[in-house]
Amino acid sequence: MRFLPNLLLAGFYVFLLCLPKETIAAVSCQPDRNAKVTLDIKVNDIEIIENRSIIDLTYVSNSSREEQNLPALGITYGLAYDKVESNPKINYSYKTDESGFCLRVNEIVLEVTYMPVIYIAREYPRGSCHYNHVMKHELQHVAMYQDVRDRYLRRMDRRLTLYLKTNQVYSSRGNETREDVLEKMQRDLFQEISDIKQAMDEERDLKNSKIDSPESYKAIAMRIEDLCDKVYPQIAENRDAVIRKYFKSKGY
Repeated sequence: MRFLPNLLLAGFYVFLLCLPKETIAAVSCQPDRNAKVTLDIKVNDIEIIENRSIIDLTYVSNSSREEQNLPALGITYGLAYDKVESNPKINYSYKTDESGFCLRVNEIVLEVTYMPVIYIAREYPRGSCHYNHVMKHELQHVAMYQDVRDRYLRRMDRRLTLYLKTNQVYSSRGNETREDVLEKMQRDLFQEISDIKQAMDEERDLKNSKIDSPESYKAIAMRIEDLCDKVYPQIAENRDAVIRKYFKSKGY
């Protein structure tokens, strides 16, 4: 099951785009063919969290799907998400004379850290048949996140490289200050990255909805019932007791 922002205390997929940090030098603002894009990518090991109840995960799942105008999927036993932190930096040169101010972008460095997280309901002990079936499903999400982000990082590289070819030099106009020109450069860079991120999010959401289709959930539930509940009846009994208590609290 996928997992959307701001619904769990641990947070969700976050794309932290800080204002660029710059390295500056007083040089000519003529275009430079050596301008480049550097992607510094780090991927953390999957963090597995097993201390949330079925009810907690179900609430998060149903709330997030409601935000997307999708139907609830019933009881949820696992969630997966990909937290992302991104920090762009700009290396630029500047020049000031009687005609005004200009700067030249020499390099864009985009530092990206991916932190995949999987939640498995605490009612399913690690190593149990139930746990393994839920984990297998959540790993589908993690694999999909990796595929999507790798492709869009390549697209990001191409787009920012093209951006440097056509927007490498920024010059002041009228009474614009250096801060004005720098702000415009930052705004343009943010828009380039934001456009790619939006397209990535849309594809990720679409693929998540396919992995978490009602048919998929029904098939997983049937496999767990057929293959796990009979072998681990105590786990099934404990789970069902939690679910009955939950429905009773809701007046069902």
